[in-house]
Amino acid sequence: MFVRPDGSYVPAASVRQRTLRNDWLFSYQPTPGTVLFAGYGNSLTNSDPLRGAQIRRTRDGLFLKLSYLFRM
Repeated sequence: MFVRPDGSYVPAASVRQRTLRNDWLFSYQPTPGTVLFAGYGNSLTNSDPLRGAQIRRTRDGLFLKLSYLFRM
């Protein structure tokens, strides 16, 4: 259900597109205070569910992050 600006409710339209999101996260801590993060994610979509499993990739993402603690 969606709410209109006047406060009334409207039924949601049917979904014609199905999506799937996969995310992976890896972390490595070689010493206390130092951490490496690596992540990957992708999105898949099936734009026409009536035609079967015709899944295609729509988006990919990759990131790296290094965190280091300076000690004095």
